[in-house]
Amino acid sequence: MDNLKGHLNSPRLEASITSSLWDGRILGQSRSTTMQHGLTIFVTGNDLTISEDMRRRFLHIDLFMKEASAVSQRLVE
Repeated sequence: MDNLKGHLNSPRLEASITSSLWDGRILGQSRSTTMQHGLTIFVTGNDLTISEDMRRRFLHIDLFMKEASAVSQRLVE
């Protein structure tokens, strides 16, 4: 998921992050299935907030470049 905005809160995503099994409906069919997955989920966003439950399941990395801020300020002036 790339460049999310606002607030991320998804019980289905939380379940996917913490379980090695996925269950859901098969697209185009009226039946459900359960299968093992090996997903790695990456989420990017600017000023994105996440729910407390999601926060416990994430490895949060905050990227900040002081030099980029200085360059942005010079472009605005």
